[in-house]
Amino acid sequence: MIVGDMLTGRIGHAMAALADGRVLIAGGWVTAGDSPRLTASDSVEIFDPATGTSVPAGHLGWARIGHAASVLDDGSVLIVGGTDGQVLVATGEIYDPTSMTSRPTSDVMRLPRWGLTATTLLRGRVLIAGGNDGTQNVGFAEFFDPATETFAPAPMMLTPRRGHTALRLPQNNSVLLAGGVSGDGSALATAETYEPWQGSDGAFVPTGSMSRAHVNGVSGPAAVGVAFVAGGGNGAA
Repeated sequence: MIVGDMLTGRIGHAMAALADGRVLIAGGWVTAGDSPRLTASDSVEIFDPATGTSVPAGHLGWARIGHAASVLDDGSVLIVGGTDGQVLVATGEIYDPTSMTSRPTSDVMRLPRWGLTATTLLRGRVLIAGGNDGTQNVGFAEFFDPATETFAPAPMMLTPRRGHTALRLPQNNSVLLAGGVSGDGSALATAETYEPWQGSDGAFVPTGSMSRAHVNGVSGPAAVGVAFVAGGGNGAA
């Protein structure tokens, strides 16, 4: 079922479901005019599923591809990482959907990368996990603290991943990280969870594998204690 169109066709953009049910769509590869050449975009639009329409919603501070977005407790959106098509973007920014403006965070990520995920935890911190640092897929993770707008190292993931999916599980505040591409370039069917109650900073622990690999798939809650992962590819390209 087609619910509407974006204003701009995009590849490698980031999306986040806002508190009012609308969807933020930001950045990505876009085409300019009639040219088939793809360029990195800083444009933002907001899609309203009630009307099936998108409206222009300002610009990011940096053009980004392969970045991550996560809604913070105050309704603003953290946008981190990615690449501008030439170099990795280490900066974070906070987008305000009310004013449709974005401002840089006070700090930058400890490791610039693309293909990462960002997931807001129950107490407000954001877990930023995995990605590609320009040389290899990594298992590096870090926290973003909205109160101080600073980044700090988190425990290492069990498996390097890029293009994986991440979902906070509502029943216990753990984060499911599934699929993606591994450090050796193979597509992953494995999954792991971040458990924030393990030690002072939490820990990543193994969980069951999926029936097939998913790269750049999507995930969501299916029922109490159940999550789904769907779509994407099953190869490392």
